Amino acid sequence: MHVRLRLALVTALAGGLAASVAAQTPTRPAAMPPTRPAAPSVTPPPTPTELPTPTASQSAAAKELFQSMKLPQLMGTMEMAMVDAQIARNPGMEPYRDVLVGWLKKWMTWEAMEPDLIKLYAATFTESEMKQLGRFYRTEIGQKSLSKVPELLQKGNQIGARLGQAHSDELAALIKARKAELDKEKAEAAAGPTPEVEPTATPKRP
Repeated sequence: MHVRLRLALVTALAGGLAASVAAQTPTRPAAMPPTRPAAPSVTPPPTPTELPTPTASQSAAAKELFQSMKLPQLMGTMEMAMVDAQIARNPGMEPYRDVLVGWLKKWMTWEAMEPDLIKLYAATFTESEMKQLGRFYRTEIGQKSLSKVPELLQKGNQIGARLGQAHSDELAALIKARKAELDKEKAEAAAGPTPEVEPTATPKRP
């Protein structure tokens, strides 16, 4: 549980990087059915859920917890882990590694993220709970759990990428089959209902 608490920062970094890369580099998995390129569009960023403003004591407890978790120092190692994970999912971005790192260092800074993280933690934990967590992270096992997060994140992404690659042919076949079904339904809808044919009466023999 304690390790997952630190992933709020990881998720924010990953979401920011993935959204930016996805907006600039549309990807097409191997063996996927061809699709017609969509017209360029600009998608506005999602509006975060408004969180209540924490009290001064809550903010102090959150900041103390962040220092115990070494979140400010974590930024540098997480930047590289996020870039590695993004390139693992989209190898075509390898030549742009330095661009991704530079973008993260410019915009995903601790100063930019800390105010919203304080609100997030204050809305999730009580002041007493944040102080208890801070005491845990200052212990030897707490520090070890924190130091292993980047490594665990990177290896976890590698496991997911390996599993996905191993079964990518099945996914492509399923998508191809579903596309055929949708195309058939679309063609039938465009053709309209089949007219009913009146049965021909058989003349009676005299």
